[in-house]
Amino acid sequence: YDDQLKKLTSHGFAMWDILQSCKRKGSLDADIKEERPNDIRKYCTDHHPSIRRIVLCNGASSAVFFNRYFKEWWKSGELKPAPNVESLRAFQKFENISKDQFRSATIEVVCGIGVSPAAASYTYAQKRDFYKEYCYDPGLKLLEEFKDDD
Repeated sequence: YDDQLKKLTSHGFAMWDILQSCKRKGSLDADIKEERPNDIRKYCTDHHPSIRRIVLCNGASSAVFFNRYFKEWWKSGELKPAPNVESLRAFQKFENISKDQFRSATIEVVCGIGVSPAAASYTYAQKRDFYKEYCYDPGLKLLEEFKDDD
């Protein structure tokens, strides 16, 4: 895990849980109680304004918490859903935000497919290909653009 984390962060990726803390019996996200979110908006806007993509890696559960705690951020026009089916489904509650507002958004939010073995409806290859298309490739491209701007 430490080697994987080092590889990601050395290539411009940051990892941060949506929830700072919670209580949970067992391992099911449905059992999460008394959750407290991390201030991801402040992290992005105040400390790392170059962030252009947020990838929620635990499927719909992550999107539920993200939507719950960051709905005002959605309404601000700074965020837009990624074009993949999972993202469009997870963030459909924000469809009433005008498409013009999404055009000026600076951060794309991707609802990733679950990576745990519990997400058995996806094969390993499907999970790998999804993250390559919506996380790694675009992230590495942005890193190169960022380096070119220096």
